[in-house]
Amino acid sequence: MKEYKLGQKWISSAEPELGIGRVLEVQHRLVTIHFDLVEEPRSYAKDKAPLSRVRFNVGDKITTLDGIEITVEKVIDRDGTLVYEGEYLGTDTAIIETDLNPNI
Repeated sequence: MKEYKLGQKWISSAEPELGIGRVLEVQHRLVTIHFDLVEEPRSYAKDKAPLSRVRFNVGDKITTLDGIEITVEKVIDRDGTLVYEGEYLGTDTAIIETDLNPNI
């Protein structure tokens, strides 16, 4: 079974037009994902959710809500939350997936 943690980024394979969603709530059998692009929450049965984890790879460009953009050089999984490392204006920068722009 998939492991859901608050703030993780997921996409609905059944409704990709919703964009990237973030885990808003995790209950015993349900997970609620909020799709920021359309400002809609959706609740799914955890064991049957049509969701795929969003994970960017080395070489991908990602942007934060604050407009910081990096090219991913390294991906670290910290207890189920992804941290992306790269350079921003010549400085080593880490971006936590919870800070990603939902319009990516």
